[in-house]
Amino acid sequence: GGRSNLLRAWGVPLNHIKRAMQELERKIFHLCGLLVPLTHLLLVRNGWSHLQCAMLCWAITLAGWIADLARLNVPIVARNWPLKSIM
Repeated sequence: GGRSNLLRAWGVPLNHIKRAMQELERKIFHLCGLLVPLTHLLLVRNGWSHLQCAMLCWAITLAGWIADLARLNVPIVARNWPLKSIM
C-alpha cells in the first residue's frame, strides 16, 4: 500500500515493514479482546449501574459471537474479515 511505498522510499527493508504490520495486526487483535472489560470499567466509573453495563457487555459479546459464526460459515464474510491474516 501507500505506507509501505513511503517506508520503502525511506530505505526501510520490506521484511521489516511486513513484520511490523503483522505485529500491529496481532496487537489490534489482542486489544479487541479487551473491549468488553474496558467498556464495563469505563461505564461503571462514569455512573452506569452494573446491570446496565452487564446488559451492554452481553450485547457486545453476542454481536461478536454472531460475527464470528458468520466468519466461519459465510464465505463472503470470511473473505472480507478484518485481520483475517492472523486468524
